[in-house]
Amino acid sequence: MGRKLFDKNLKVFRKINPDIHSALKSLGKAKKNLVSIGDDDWDLIHEGKPFYGTGAKEFANRQVSEFWKTQSGRVNMHPPQPGNHEPIVRDCFMSMLKRATDDQITFFENRCDLRSYYLVVLGSGMAEHLPALADLTECKSIIIVEPDIRLLHASLQNFDWGGLIGRFDRQKGVEFNLVMNADPQLALVDLRSIIRNQRTPSFLDGLCVFEHYQADHFRPIKEQLFGDCSNLVAGLGFIFDEMNMVHNSYFNLRRGKLRIFQSDLPPNKYSAFVVGSGPSLDNDIDAIRAHAGTALVLSCGSSIAPLLDSGIVPDFHIECENVIENYEMLCLVAERHDISKIPLIAGSTVHPGMLELFDDVTVYFRRGLASYHLFSPGEWSRLANCTPTVTNAGTVFAMEVGCKDIYLFGVDLGSRESDKHHAASTPYNRGELDFEWHMPLAIQMPANFGGQSRTHAGYLEVKSMIEFVIRDRGADLEFFNCSDGLMIDGVTPLHSADIQIRDAIASKQTLANEILNRFPAYTNDQFELVWDGERRVLKNRECRDLMVKFLNAGTTQYNDVMSGLFNISDSLQQLSGNLREDDQLDVEMQMYRGSAAQALMIAHYFMVRTGNDADRKKIATIVRDEMTKFIENLFLKVDEFYGGLVDPKTAQPSTIFDER
Repeated sequence: MGRKLFDKNLKVFRKINPDIHSALKSLGKAKKNLVSIGDDDWDLIHEGKPFYGTGAKEFANRQVSEFWKTQSGRVNMHPPQPGNHEPIVRDCFMSMLKRATDDQITFFENRCDLRSYYLVVLGSGMAEHLPALADLTECKSIIIVEPDIRLLHASLQNFDWGGLIGRFDRQKGVEFNLVMNADPQLALVDLRSIIRNQRTPSFLDGLCVFEHYQADHFRPIKEQLFGDCSNLVAGLGFIFDEMNMVHNSYFNLRRGKLRIFQSDLPPNKYSAFVVGSGPSLDNDIDAIRAHAGTALVLSCGSSIAPLLDSGIVPDFHIECENVIENYEMLCLVAERHDISKIPLIAGSTVHPGMLELFDDVTVYFRRGLASYHLFSPGEWSRLANCTPTVTNAGTVFAMEVGCKDIYLFGVDLGSRESDKHHAASTPYNRGELDFEWHMPLAIQMPANFGGQSRTHAGYLEVKSMIEFVIRDRGADLEFFNCSDGLMIDGVTPLHSADIQIRDAIASKQTLANEILNRFPAYTNDQFELVWDGERRVLKNRECRDLMVKFLNAGTTQYNDVMSGLFNISDSLQQLSGNLREDDQLDVEMQMYRGSAAQALMIAHYFMVRTGNDADRKKIATIVRDEMTKFIENLFLKVDEFYGGLVDPKTAQPSTIFDER
């Protein structure tokens, strides 16, 4: 204990997290703020008073013992429901349950296996509680949230951080995370990102939350984890959707005659109007028209209709989703207006028919999709953080092309009135397309111009992503929200009547051409250099074989099968990130990943609720058998899909993806 350990710990943090190391170093050398308690314990004097009121070790031992005895900090997920899953997952689910019923396996309401894949520790304090918690939970991922850098600094004197962190070697399928954001909402964003992206939400059930000391900072995190944590597991994706996006990218790029988006263009001093189709857009059409000659106008999705109906021609039209409904919407608009001269900025995954409606097409890539790993020419071609809605894409595009002042219109993210969902002249309100809220607008949140607006969890994710992008990359930009919907942190509320454009664009056509001319051309020849259908068929087989190998690496004993599930998840989650490397399986793993994550979640949920050795042996055998069949079914779907694409000269678009 003392200076030697302090210096050793500083070196540990310098290696694993330079930012935290710099913050710790800025506080200076070890403080004389520890008070001995008995022969081998101590307390910390923090803010002028004892932090524990007893020895740190004694406090930690007592607290951990009570926590494990009561199991009060465990998050138990709701039982999986067949109707919530795609057919290939549902078939696996029902086959598992039927066999378990036939074998008379008893499932308990709560977990019988008390090991926890995730351990979330709210507060590091002097860190004496951490090794015992890691031992008890046998966690694969430990996430420590500590808002006070002074406490971490003090713990460097007495706690061997290198020993703890050394237990969590990512190469062995375990992970150490320390979240130090002073803003609790940012800490929650980091926590969510770790669970959804760094590891896997498949094993969220049974997550342990340990609160070391009470702090307001921890309240929103507890509310998220012990309340509705569905957004941690929602949107995992599924194989049909991944195949659809590869299919669309294939035919869009085979077509050639387009440009590829290039990120991070030089900054300019001009303004951009990002126009969504929320109901409040109707209030701002006149203001948009009045200023349209001085700012770039970006129509996002269905907002193109009310803009054109009002005589406002967008400078760029933005699209993101791969579903046929967006193409059908544009076809309806094209019946009333000539949209062909508007430059289209679209994800590579949009419906192939959409590109035929526009003369000038630029496609961007989205990381985290099989199509990105397969077709993207490089990192520079992706539009980062452009989901989950097209207004996210529009906002990021405005930033990437260098605009300084960005105004949001019709980005309501819900509605003040649940029966108003879109601007008046969108196809949804003209009776040309049907619309239903994906989720009821059951949440009320502060509105942009005061009062409350109605929303749902999906729109809150949109809001969080816009806020993240602004914090991450918008420091030198100005953002204004003219929408009468949700308040968005970091975006200044501004009534459209008060807009003052600081630097008017002299020639919008010239600026638009300058932007477009920076995007490199893409031809059919480039596509054929990238696509190797026969290799994809072989890689799909390799991916199947690897997954099955994980399942069959051990016996049919409970722990061996559980390890197999973990190994499958690890391999699917830890993609290389490299593009088109011969020895990588990123494309196929990405295609399998969403559906596999759902099946793994189901298998894990039922396995941990068996309470005796006989039932555990039975369920382990069932899970291994059914997961092997499930992986084979994934393989067969992808194999058949690739079979139709092997030769790009004869491949024809499939209509199966147009079905609802």
